[in-house]
Amino acid sequence: MRTTFIIDDALHTRVKECAAAQRRTATSLIEEALLAYLQRHATPEPFYFAPMGHGGTCPGVDLTNGASIQELLDDEAYADAPEVLAA
Repeated sequence: MRTTFIIDDALHTRVKECAAAQRRTATSLIEEALLAYLQRHATPEPFYFAPMGHGGTCPGVDLTNGASIQELLDDEAYADAPEVLAA
C-alpha cells in the first residue's frame, strides 16, 4: 500500500542515513519500526476464566459480568455461607 506521511526533516534525514548504513530502504526501516512499536503497545487479548470443578459456577454468577460478581462478593448471604462459594 502506498501512503504519505509528513515527518520532521531531521527525522527523515536520520531514517535515510540509518537505512543506507544498513543497506536497506527507508521504507523497510520505517515498516520495521512501526511494527515493533505496535507490538509493544498492542492491546492484550481478553482473558477469560474457565469454570472449574464439577458443578460450574454458583447460581447467579455470570463470569462475563464484573458488576454481578462484585454484587455477590458484597452480599452478606454469600459471606456467611462460604460453602456456597466453594461449590
